[in-house]
Amino acid sequence: HDIARDRLGGDSRDEMNSPPERPTTDCDGAAAIAVPGLIQAENYCHEFGVQLEDTGDTGGGQNLAYLDPGDYAEYKIDVASSGHHTFKARVASAQGSGQMTASVDGTVMATFDVPNTGGWQTYVTLSASVSLRAGTHRLRLDFSGSYVNVNWVSFDVASGPAPVVSTTSRSASKSKEEEEWVQKMQRYRNRQRAEWHDEEHPGCQISGFLMVDRVPGNFHLQAQSPMHDFAAHMTNVSHEVHHLSFGSPAIKNEVKFGHTLAPPRFLAGLSPMDGNVYVTKNEHEAYHHYLKVISTDVGSAGSRRTLKTPEQRRAYRILQSSQLSFYHTDQVPEAKFSYDLSPIAVAYAPEPRQWYDYVTSVFAIVGGVFTVFGMVEGMISTITSSSGGRRRR
Repeated sequence: HDIARDRLGGDSRDEMNSPPERPTTDCDGAAAIAVPGLIQAENYCHEFGVQLEDTGDTGGGQNLAYLDPGDYAEYKIDVASSGHHTFKARVASAQGSGQMTASVDGTVMATFDVPNTGGWQTYVTLSASVSLRAGTHRLRLDFSGSYVNVNWVSFDVASGPAPVVSTTSRSASKSKEEEEWVQKMQRYRNRQRAEWHDEEHPGCQISGFLMVDRVPGNFHLQAQSPMHDFAAHMTNVSHEVHHLSFGSPAIKNEVKFGHTLAPPRFLAGLSPMDGNVYVTKNEHEAYHHYLKVISTDVGSAGSRRTLKTPEQRRAYRILQSSQLSFYHTDQVPEAKFSYDLSPIAVAYAPEPRQWYDYVTSVFAIVGGVFTVFGMVEGMISTITSSSGGRRRR
């Protein structure tokens, strides 16, 4: 499983390795959004750590979601005239304590403390008075604190004199090396991005075999280490299951290449959790998995690779269900896998047809033909008799 995929921290190896620099994208080629006007949050030209979801706010569309510290979105804007503007942001949060900072060309314009609005799709509008210079600029929204959702932002013309506003970027004085260092530190500290590269984040990768008895049991994955100083009860055990199955791995190839009597789609039932990702977004919670294991004798399809012994023919099909479990604040969360052997076993075996089955089939066909001809003959006779009776009158 990949504990590095969590939102609340990273694995201890990230503390020792400096992350590679974040790829950048230029907004110069993007179409500018007219200001004053409404800017839909999903119409960014560049972003970092941003995810989209369908919004429940008035007007529909999509909103920025799961925005946590270090995430940002950038927009190319075209300001019609210099002067005072009212900057508004349509935001939502079910936690509160989130913060959004808006800047233009590196100069901070406004910072909003996002309150608990009552739900992730319960939006409120926050506003602030800002000053803009006419021309093309880059608007950037930075996020810190707890999660925040954003549906749109807007600029409206406000009354008052038009001051001369300096939009010189604060980063202009930084060298290229300093900019690269800042980008690396941002990724190092936050470790949450929309673009995920597995080679950059190996996480806790676990592989191997477990010898288990033929009785109900469980195994679990939990963060513990005598060599590291961390709060185990605060760990995030989000994980991805690359492969999980019971029994000999060889039986999978036998089924795959048609050496057994297993029906279609049987192969997928041997490891139904493969490729599934289970992400926990909050503290003190983890996924628990329940596996019902069904012993199945798949038989032999009569190929040259005959499965002779019962163990060679036995596969274990899995019926799987998962649920999110919650822990007390002092308990260590764990990804738990509970398994139970079904009392019912399934067997597939060949049943050759006997010679009398073919004879019965032939007689059934002949009898069916005679029945059909008899019905047709009866219909013709009835029609002919009715026509003859009318002519005699």
